[in-house]
Amino acid sequence: MITFPKFNIYIKNNFTKINNTKTHSDSLNFNNTNLAPLAMDTVTFTGRHKRNPNPSAFDLADSVLAMVPLRGKTNEQIRADKAISDYSDKASFKVAKSLYDDLEFAHNRFKSDISQIFSGIPVLEVGSSQFSNLYGQNIIDNLEAGKPILAITARRKSPESIAEKMNAKGIKSKKAAKERITDFSGIRIILPGKNKNEGNYVLDKLANAIRKGWISISEIEVFHNPELRPVYRYAYANEANLHKVETVARKQGVKDFRLITKSTESGYPTIHMLVNLPGNIKGELQIISLNVLELKDIEDMCYKVLTNKKLDSRYSDIEALLTQVREDTQEYADFMEYTRQAYALERKKELGMTKQDTTFLNLPKDNQIPKELDFNSIALMKKNANAIFRSQKFREMFSKYVDDKSVDCNSLFEDITVQEVQRLLNEECYGWVR
Repeated sequence: MITFPKFNIYIKNNFTKINNTKTHSDSLNFNNTNLAPLAMDTVTFTGRHKRNPNPSAFDLADSVLAMVPLRGKTNEQIRADKAISDYSDKASFKVAKSLYDDLEFAHNRFKSDISQIFSGIPVLEVGSSQFSNLYGQNIIDNLEAGKPILAITARRKSPESIAEKMNAKGIKSKKAAKERITDFSGIRIILPGKNKNEGNYVLDKLANAIRKGWISISEIEVFHNPELRPVYRYAYANEANLHKVETVARKQGVKDFRLITKSTESGYPTIHMLVNLPGNIKGELQIISLNVLELKDIEDMCYKVLTNKKLDSRYSDIEALLTQVREDTQEYADFMEYTRQAYALERKKELGMTKQDTTFLNLPKDNQIPKELDFNSIALMKKNANAIFRSQKFREMFSKYVDDKSVDCNSLFEDITVQEVQRLLNEECYGWVR
């Protein structure tokens, strides 16, 4: 039995205390934002170099990194290249909603195919009760068991996000949207990141599935961190295994298959694959490691603000803090350098190449960036904002049922579903629904 005066204490003790301890699942983000690559830093795996007739793709990436200045652009140029305005309020939401409905079959087919390829590993739909119940435990169990895959998650692009992207790209029709938007459906494969055997395992499974006709892949993009050289040492998989997927795909009729590697300004390392789905729908399959994913949750908030996008209203303090970096050219360049170094540290930690065990990289002492922009500070601000948000939502939810009279907890939860409570508990860190 609880009474209304005790409700705040009940919520504080049972729901907000999870913010005091960092866990793997506590700060993971599922936003599928694809960071804009450097304008000149794109290398195809099938390219050739004059000095070496048979260089590896990772050698080529290293040679280009040596030639491309990372801080050569002005802040205005960078923002012009990367900014995507929020056009969702101007979009034809009716068309976007129709597209969203059309995606259901293709999205479910994508999940079914991946479930068949990686049997025994559930594909968890972000935001579902299954996700809330199983995701964190799957991560822990598979880490302890030394499995090559920790979890597989899925999301279908929301109507709001479809509308925004259609208008940002100047798309007017459903047909054009299907041709030009490539991440309607997304699936993420999360690895421990300890060695290349994990990524090789995933690629071999995919190559075998392509050979059997279970899945069709037409492109692979390998994003790497320019701070980590030589590139092959920090890669998620061997180049030979990437080429194996390409070879099998071409034999299955994908003649224009593309296999490319590129670095991003932020240094966000991942592998993206373009998957052909029913109804001329394109999906994205992503391979990423756990530590990188944890940092991505925080860095993605920074990316949105720096590219003129809005954060959820609960993060208004973080948005105001980051806006000052967007307005200062030197601070922006310094912050991008810090971001690359932070991602590099996460990869080194996963590979056992450093003994530094800080949550995230702290700002260098000689840096002019405000100390509040340290990723650890932003992560703490986000946790505090989420704790306040959850408490408010629980008060709103329970206020319908709780007044000055005593209430039986069992009857309370008969009316408020467990799924709804779980959704609120997990909402802030499982937002990969753009």
